[in-house]
Amino acid sequence: MKKSYLQKNEFYSADHVAIRFSAVLNKYATTEPVGNPNEAVKLTYTNKNDVKGEVDGNKVFVYTYHIQVHKLNESGKALKDAEFALYKTEADAKAEKNAIATGTSDKDGLVVFNNANKEEMLLQSGKYFVKETKAPTGYNRYTDVIPAEITVTYGDALTNGTYIVKGPDLGLVSFDVKNSKTVLPQTGGQGNVIIYSVAVSLAVAGGVILLVLRRKKKSADKSA
Repeated sequence: MKKSYLQKNEFYSADHVAIRFSAVLNKYATTEPVGNPNEAVKLTYTNKNDVKGEVDGNKVFVYTYHIQVHKLNESGKALKDAEFALYKTEADAKAEKNAIATGTSDKDGLVVFNNANKEEMLLQSGKYFVKETKAPTGYNRYTDVIPAEITVTYGDALTNGTYIVKGPDLGLVSFDVKNSKTVLPQTGGQGNVIIYSVAVSLAVAGGVILLVLRRKKKSADKSA
């Protein structure tokens, strides 16, 4: 708040003033039930007479979670190089735009969603949506939007060092996504039989045309 605003009498006529702020957690934030405590929050201000004041804040706990995908083939074996994106809304997931994080399956089929800084994306509880954006070579892409909800119940009192009453184990929500192989016509299969049949038909037709032409030529020679 600017000093010019603090010098106005109407500011002091209010019973109380609420200040809301937001912060971005760094890569060291934990997803454990103990949360991320912040005790350094306080408000420092000066009034219209330039008298400095200070108000200590409360101890704040921030809880974060993460979402992971296990990419598998039809037999349940890990698939590498499948690409996924994470979205806040179902509409964005369907349109494949405004992704908040992306990830690619490793040799164990594990997909970890990373932000723009290549750090694992830590999330607040709520509903998210996952979409496979690219399948591994030789496999069909799973095109459905996958809801991924982080469901947590919080209590009003700190119990055993946490306000979480019920939530995902270790702050992790994970699920499997399976891909089927891309099926192409095989040699000797029905697709080739059809091609061969067409080729034979064309050859026979060509023979008929040639035969007719030869007969016409012989008739012309006799007439001459």
